[in-house]
Amino acid sequence: MAANAAIAPLTMNAGGIYMVSRRVGLAGCVVAALMLSAPAAAGPLTYGTSSTLDWLGVGYGLSNVHYANTGANPFDNTGWAGELVFTGSGVDLDRFIAYCVDASVPLVDPEFVNIRHLNDLPDQPNVNPAGQQTDAGGRVAWLLNTYASTITSNAAAAGLQMAIWEVLYDPEGSYDLTDGSFQWINWASYDGGGVGAYNYAGTYLGALGANTSDAFWLDDPGTVISTKAQGQDFAAPNPVPEPGSTMLLLGTGLIGLAGAARKWMRN
Repeated sequence: MAANAAIAPLTMNAGGIYMVSRRVGLAGCVVAALMLSAPAAAGPLTYGTSSTLDWLGVGYGLSNVHYANTGANPFDNTGWAGELVFTGSGVDLDRFIAYCVDASVPLVDPEFVNIRHLNDLPDQPNVNPAGQQTDAGGRVAWLLNTYASTITSNAAAAGLQMAIWEVLYDPEGSYDLTDGSFQWINWASYDGGGVGAYNYAGTYLGALGANTSDAFWLDDPGTVISTKAQGQDFAAPNPVPEPGSTMLLLGTGLIGLAGAARKWMRN
C-alpha cells in the first residue's frame, strides 16, 4: 500500500468521536508521522477467542467528516472515516486493518474485545451495538470482504466506512447518505475529497443488493481495561488485510485533546 500523504491527525477516532485513552496525559506533544514496514506474516483472527487491541494509527481515510444519526441511539459527530490499524495480544495477531461498526461511542485504547462472527451483529434485541438494523452484520461483512482489500485512496476508504455506517443505521432498500436516519452532513461542502468519497459509497451500496457474508466482529463486551468505559466495536474482513508500507500517524500525545474531550462530553 502506498504512503498516504494526507492522513488526518489523531485527534479523533474512527467513529468521529474524540478518542479517550490512558495516553491522554501527554496531550499537546508533537504527533510524528512515520512509515511502518510490512510484518513478515500476519496471524489470523480466530472466532471465539479474545484479544486486547492496541491502536497503532490510521491508514487511508478522511478527517472532519460530519455525520449524524437521528434514529434509535442518536448521535451527531465530526471526525475520522476510514481505515484503522491495530495490533492485538492474546491471539496470534499482527498489524491489521479494521473499520468502525459502532459510531456512537469512543474508541478506547487499549481495548478488550471478543472475536465473533460479524453476521451475528447486532445482538438481539438490537442492543449491542445499540440502535442498529437487526440484519446489518452480514451485509457489512459482504462490503468488507468485497472492497477492503481494494482500497488505495483516501476517498475510497472513507466511502467504504460511510457505506458501512449507512447499512448499520438505515434499513435495506432505503440507502441514501443524504436522507433517512443516518446522513453524511457535509459531503458536498467538504474540501478533502467528500464528493469522491460519496461517489465511492454510492458504488458500494449500489452493488450490495441482498448480498451477505461473514467477517470478524471485534466486540467490546464492556470490560474496562483503561480509565474509560466501553469502547467502539470494529470489523475486519475475512481474510484480514494488513497494512504494507502504509503511513500511520503515531505520537506520545494528542494535540488539543483536552478541548476535544470537553466537546465529546457536551455531545
